[in-house]
Amino acid sequence: MKHKYVLITLFLTMVFSGLALAHNDPADAPPLAILKTVLDLSQEQLGEIRGLVQERAAAVQPLAEQVKIYEKELKETLDGDSPDPVVIGDLVLDIQMLRQEIEGHQQIFHQGFRMLLTAEQVDRIGNIHKVALAVRAAQALGQLGLH
Repeated sequence: MKHKYVLITLFLTMVFSGLALAHNDPADAPPLAILKTVLDLSQEQLGEIRGLVQERAAAVQPLAEQVKIYEKELKETLDGDSPDPVVIGDLVLDIQMLRQEIEGHQQIFHQGFRMLLTAEQVDRIGNIHKVALAVRAAQALGQLGLH
């Protein structure tokens, strides 16, 4: 139990120090400023991460726009007087293929990000995920009235 409190305290300290840095360094987007502080990223790592973010955005944005177009077409088709099942099926498959392609780009981003990190930084990310899970569990307990 004491270990969980230490992790939560560490996490909150890192987040708040990251927020303070983000406030003092407006050139960085808040998520990157926070990660810079929490993970102790070097300027080189930060630059590489920015590049990965930009590459992902360039690859995913047109795909996401196409998904929106297909979803709109699907809704219009379904709302029509006599929806064509073949058209509906084609649109559903097209949307699914685009989403899989987007997920592929997301996986490439994750792999590239992890490759930039040291072992210590990867461990810190693992601790952050544990704390995030503990926070969600605490919220769930609170919602059930189990403080």
